Amino acid sequence: MVKTLLDTTVLIDILKGDKNAIGRVEEIRKIAPIYTTTVNIYEILRGIQLLEKNKERHFQALKLLIHNINVIEITLEVAESAAIIYAQLRKNGVIIDEQDYLIAGACLSNGITSIVTKNSKHFKDIKGLERIIDY
Repeated sequence: MVKTLLDTTVLIDILKGDKNAIGRVEEIRKIAPIYTTTVNIYEILRGIQLLEKNKERHFQALKLLIHNINVIEITLEVAESAAIIYAQLRKNGVIIDEQDYLIAGACLSNGITSIVTKNSKHFKDIKGLERIIDY
């Protein structure tokens, strides 16, 4: 059983009712536990705060969604793993978004080797992420 993390792009698409994203995640859920991180939730909350209206409705939808997903918090172990990933990539001249180091660190420090995202290029150079599912 391969634990799988849902990146922000997937969560947003699920919240928008995207049938492709919902179907893909339901397929994965049948065979593996799914996760996300507090960083992914933060990214979505940022977007909700920028909305002109219906903030509360979107916030409630997010709460309902994450109630059904294992949420990984950013701990010292996650931060250390993220810093190692940062250093490895930086030495190879690869720079990704700051939050993606933390998301990848959360994966690796929790034994998660699979991630579902629309931004596979952000994670493709990270050793230990063996399965990057671009939907």
